[in-house]
Parts: sequence; structure tokens; C-alpha cells
Amino acid sequence: MLPRAEVNRLYPLLVHVQVERTGDTICIVVSGEIDLATAADLKEAGLRALADPACRSLILDLSEVAFMDSTGLGSLVDLRNAARSEQSPIRLHHPSPRVLEVLKLTSMDNVFEIAHADPS
Repeated sequence: MLPRAEVNRLYPLLVHVQVERTGDTICIVVSGEIDLATAADLKEAGLRALADPACRSLILDLSEVAFMDSTGLGSLVDLRNAARSEQSPIRLHHPSPRVLEVLKLTSMDNVFEIAHADPS
């Protein structure tokens, strides 16, 4: 397995993670691909947010995620488990159709609280 620095050098900007705070809620806005090369970045950002004593709720905005593999799903599950141990709710906001498909295929749509985009 390649070191993370080497993976980031070979596959730059496959995922962009932006952290926003509103009161005691931290929202992580993710765009790009969540896969073997990038899932650790999402997990790290989520764990940092959950470690913040002011964080009472974590939202993952997945509306701009083009692709997610099983490694990305594993990171979401790890964050869910960490959030439960911190007694902080975690919600997935507006998962893209590709992400929603993965969640449904694995029945994780029954495990996560999901806020869907309003149909327009």
C-alpha cells in the first residue's frame, strides 16, 4: 500500500472536503470521489469535527459526490460509530444518486439518518 502522501501526489484533488460550522453543528461538504485514495481524508475530517467539544451534531453533505466505493462506505460507518460513542447525531444530507445507490444496495440507507434533496 502506498503512503498517503504518495497517493495524494498521484491522485490530486479527487475529493474536496470543506468544513463549515453553524453553532454547535459541524457540516462537512464533500465533493469528488470517496474511494480508497480519499476515504481517509473524509474520515480524518469527521473525526476531528467529532473531537471538537463544541460539536453536538455532524452533517455530511454528499450532494456533490460523484462516486463512492466500499472504502468510502466504511469511512461513513466508522464516523457513524464514532458519533454514537460521542453521543452526537450524524446525518447525511442530500446524497448524490450514486451515493444513494451504494447506501441502498448495502441497506445502509436504513442505518443512517438521510435528508434527501427536495424534488423540484
